[in-house]
Amino acid sequence: MKILDVVKTSCKDCHRCLRSCEVGAIGFDEQAWIIEDKCIYCGTCMSVCPQNSKKPYDMKEKLMEYIEGDQKVIVSLAPSYLTAYPEIEWFNIIGTLRKLGVDIITETAQAAELVAAKFNEMIGGREKTLLSSCCPSIINLIEKHYPEMRDYVADIVSPMNLHASLLKEKYGENSKVVFIGPCIAKMDEISNDRTDSKVDSVITFNQFKTLCEEMEINPKEYSDYKIDEGCGKIGGTYPLEKGAVKASDLLKEYNDTEILSANGVKSCKKILEDLKKEKLTPRFIELMACEGGCINGPGIESYDSTVSKEIKVNRYADQKEVKYNSDDIVQYMNKISIDRDYKNRQKIYEEPSEEELRAILKDIGKEKPEDETNCGGCGYDSCREKAVAVYHGLAQKNMCIPFMKSKAESLSHIIVESSHNAIIVVDKNMVIQEINPVANEMFGDEDSTWNGKELSQFIDPKLFKQVWSSKESIVHEKVEYDEYKLITEQTIFPIEEYGVIVGIFSDITQREQQKKRVQEMKELAAEKAEDVVHQQMKIVQEIAGLLGETTVETKTALHELTQLMQEEK
Repeated sequence: MKILDVVKTSCKDCHRCLRSCEVGAIGFDEQAWIIEDKCIYCGTCMSVCPQNSKKPYDMKEKLMEYIEGDQKVIVSLAPSYLTAYPEIEWFNIIGTLRKLGVDIITETAQAAELVAAKFNEMIGGREKTLLSSCCPSIINLIEKHYPEMRDYVADIVSPMNLHASLLKEKYGENSKVVFIGPCIAKMDEISNDRTDSKVDSVITFNQFKTLCEEMEINPKEYSDYKIDEGCGKIGGTYPLEKGAVKASDLLKEYNDTEILSANGVKSCKKILEDLKKEKLTPRFIELMACEGGCINGPGIESYDSTVSKEIKVNRYADQKEVKYNSDDIVQYMNKISIDRDYKNRQKIYEEPSEEELRAILKDIGKEKPEDETNCGGCGYDSCREKAVAVYHGLAQKNMCIPFMKSKAESLSHIIVESSHNAIIVVDKNMVIQEINPVANEMFGDEDSTWNGKELSQFIDPKLFKQVWSSKESIVHEKVEYDEYKLITEQTIFPIEEYGVIVGIFSDITQREQQKKRVQEMKELAAEKAEDVVHQQMKIVQEIAGLLGETTVETKTALHELTQLMQEEK
């Protein structure tokens, strides 16, 4: 199962996903692609992509397959469903699931409360800091990028997997459990070889909405306020920042310096770095990959501020009451395994030598260390980091924006400089911005400086002004300059986005002079022909008179010949 993929036809090579990825899991080969060895499936690349080219695996059809089958279908709703959509309320979601034919609707936060209680138990007597195990992206972050920190993580399954195990224990192994939530990393969690997940499929809230649209179902037309198995107030706030801390009730026993919380991959990485260096030694740290918590996951609509969503969740949670028998839960908990372990899945890439790095840097115009601007435009923090990615085949040399800009400008300059035509570029105020050597030679002194001067100092800017005013190009216009003894053919066009007008001048002086000489020769030939005709007519008239014949036909024929020659002028 490929959890996250890139639609090649949509990716426009903007590098925004790479610049936003905190773990460098985006590779480029003409277009973006996902580096599976590094990806933690946080979904940031999905959220920032302007072309919407990143697509998670789609399992929504499985829900309908299960409903149409004979199995009991159970939906485990992530607690962030309260803020899933801007215009669809939580009771519309419940009503729509009933409409579709789901047998049992439950809240995942049931299990979140149990996991939080386990955290509280684990802290007691533990010397090493305990890290929460709820967020699958954080687990991926640790296994793929900080494997040395695995012993810090609570060895208990996530709320989603615990909930699925409890549901199947209660309703039968043949029942189908579908998790609907804001997270795409949950798809990886149920498909990897590190957990014995009882979840049959994972659907994001966005995918669920798409399913409704495909089936022409309007969720706002359906309402149901009854959830078969709900959670209590504490579980209801689990998707918020410090949700696990509050649910664990840890702050009653420990102070704020001993119980910490961080959200967002960047912040979590810094926490792990500090923890590794023993700059931090708290009792417990809750880590969440999404900034603001699960209510801002990649599979949920982004509309209101985090604070607005928090208010919505807290307001609803205040009204909640536990909708399950705690004794039953204990009974089922004793029948299932809640333990989990973690693997070192970090891929070690060979380090290139300094000579190999310098060769790559040289190819992108970084001849010396001071040429390394480290602008970050390519998505990497430094030129050397980008060169390492090129060495490993994860990036391309032409991703360097300053280098490609310089190369494009150099190529453009070469084309302009080597053109056989004169090229003049002016701004809308008719001040010269660029001029090539041919124009310099054509209109003035090769050593004279035109840039920054007004065009009127050299030629009449009338046509340039006309083009800028009308925003319409002039093509192949013949213009004579007596002062330069020059005849040109001009094409002038505006480039509005840059506020300039470009004039391309072809020197047609010799061509026009040659045409003039040919015309003069034709006119002289016509004059001589007319003279000959006149003399011949006199002779013909004398002969015709002697013969007594009319000269009309002969005169007409000779006159037509003269007219034809005159027309050649």
